[in-house]
Amino acid sequence: MIKRKPVTLVIWLNLFIFIFICFNMNAIAQVEPGKDDSLIENKEKQMIAFPGNIQEATGIYVFLGWIWISIFILIYVLRLKVREADRLYRLGFDPPDINLPS
Repeated sequence: MIKRKPVTLVIWLNLFIFIFICFNMNAIAQVEPGKDDSLIENKEKQMIAFPGNIQEATGIYVFLGWIWISIFILIYVLRLKVREADRLYRLGFDPPDINLPS
């Protein structure tokens, strides 16, 4: 069995979920013609949840991409902070007590 760091597994899991959601959104948007004639008869009542044109769809994917990138950056920064705190703990550094005037 291959040993991997937990962070690497989290990154791969997030990537898999992101790709899975993208492919499912494309599958939902595709409707086979003639499969359900009741939808054609009720066009006034029918609401499509997927964006109508390519610009809106691209905007949604770009937004989701930025969200995932910001999540990865946040995880990276938090890992750096935890590593620094662990390093200071191993060195035995205790911050001095600061007596603030009350």
